[in-house]
Parts: sequence; structure tokens; C-alpha cells
Amino acid sequence: MFGLFKSKSINEPGLGLLTKSGKTWNGVISFGRYKNVELRLPGDGKAPDQTSIELALQLATQFANLEKQIAEALFEHYLPYQDAALRGELMEESEPFPEISVPGAVWPHVYPAYVLVAPLPGAPHPGPAVEIACGVDWDEEHTIGARIQGGRLIELCGSV
Repeated sequence: MFGLFKSKSINEPGLGLLTKSGKTWNGVISFGRYKNVELRLPGDGKAPDQTSIELALQLATQFANLEKQIAEALFEHYLPYQDAALRGELMEESEPFPEISVPGAVWPHVYPAYVLVAPLPGAPHPGPAVEIACGVDWDEEHTIGARIQGGRLIELCGSV
């Protein structure tokens, strides 16, 4: 009787254990310097969406090519905060404001919260896209989403 309420799990080659929770399948993914980041995939009651699985698997191999694009977008996001910090307009925090002078130096200040693979509103192409949701040291109030489709960064969403 209690088996009806047990979460369904599958072992997906390359991704490991995926467990159904609500409308998503959850697991972990590693890419670049980041290990065991929460992964969220759409699917039905039987299995995750196969296209989404393929996109998640591609992230691990494509991240090296995406890293520069994402770093440049994150650096552009950082610059107005840096200007505000220099003018003394940011609330005082216990940690010093990060000093980042080039796009590639953003990475020690970026912490992926989760990776979502799903259709995204406003994406230029139909079908699922990958969104890497990150916390950043310079904007602790928001989670920043790096949205990827067709093997390239399509946008940096300021609050996901």
C-alpha cells in the first residue's frame, strides 16, 4: 500500500540517480569546476524527457566553450555593482566587496545553485534550454540565470 507514495527513481548513464519529485526529475550534475550541482529535468511519471537528458549530458562537455561567454556576461552584470560600491551606495556587508578586474576572474565569486533543463519563456528556439542558476558574491539578493540554447549563451537573466 505504501509503495504508491514512494518516489520513482531511475539510474541514467552519465547522470546517475534521478528521482521524480512533483513535476520534475532531480539529480546532480558536474561541469567545469563545479561538482554535484542540483539538476532538474522535466518528464512524465515514467522517465525524464530524453531531449532534456541529452542537453544535460552535453553541458558537461560544452561548458569549456561556454565558460568565456558566461564570464563576460557575468562581468557585465558585476560592473554596475562595482560602480555603486565605489560610490558607497551599497549596504555595508560583513564580507568586503569583491574586486574583479577581468571577466575570467568572476568564477571564484560564482556558486551554481542548480541546473534546470526545460522550455524557457522567451527562448529564441522551441524546445528545452539549459539554465545554470548561480549565486554571485556581488549580488546576494538574486540568483542569476545563464540561459543556454543551441550550444551558446542566449541571455543572462538577472533574477531566476
